[in-house]
Amino acid sequence: SDLNNARAAALYVLRDQQPTQYQEEYIECRWQAWHYAQEARDAVRIMNTGHNLGMAYMRQGQYQAAFPLFQESHELAERLGNRRMVSVNNKALGNWYVLSQSDYEQAIPYLTRAYEGLQEMDNQFHLAAVCYDLAEVCALSGQGVVGRSYYDEGIRIARALGNEPLHAALETLARQCPELTLALNVRQQQAIGFMRVHGAVTNQEYRDLTDVSPRTAARDLNDLVDIGICKKVGQGRATRYQIALTVAA
Repeated sequence: SDLNNARAAALYVLRDQQPTQYQEEYIECRWQAWHYAQEARDAVRIMNTGHNLGMAYMRQGQYQAAFPLFQESHELAERLGNRRMVSVNNKALGNWYVLSQSDYEQAIPYLTRAYEGLQEMDNQFHLAAVCYDLAEVCALSGQGVVGRSYYDEGIRIARALGNEPLHAALETLARQCPELTLALNVRQQQAIGFMRVHGAVTNQEYRDLTDVSPRTAARDLNDLVDIGICKKVGQGRATRYQIALTVAA
């Protein structure tokens, strides 16, 4: 089991140089490690290798194979009192719902439990990664105000740890979800949340949502267009506003 884990770790490092070979051998090594742990009935190794195998499957888009492994690892972690692995599996299960089903409602409770557990343990490395997950999921589910607090915390931790890859990932996320960083009024935050969920918003829908005049609605929406958060589609009464990918420089 340990030898297969070591081999899998080496293949993970080589994944960019040998993508095809990596995919096949990496999953095979993870599966062998988990299989031997099962044969030995070693609960700690089953917990660890099961999580690793689940992650390998999820990276390859084999979501149905990954889910029961995360569940098994989570149950063993709770039984063994391993709080770190409980949180790591909660993070994995939250990401599973995002990646496999875009089900943010199901994902947020898992990710929140992961955040709370890692915060209690002061596990800053994993906590920063969960802050990224929660910032993204909150923004995509129309909860940008909540997501902003996770984004700010993730940036702070990434800087403190000198974690440049995570810091860069968070900055990319901010360009994709500008409501995480820009000073927008409450009405505009509501509009972005509405667009995230429904795809677009019209002037009338914005007025119904925020209880403002047509002139104020037009000004707010045009401001979002000017700074690059939204784009205007259609003309006249058919005009609607959609999320743009990046903020204008």
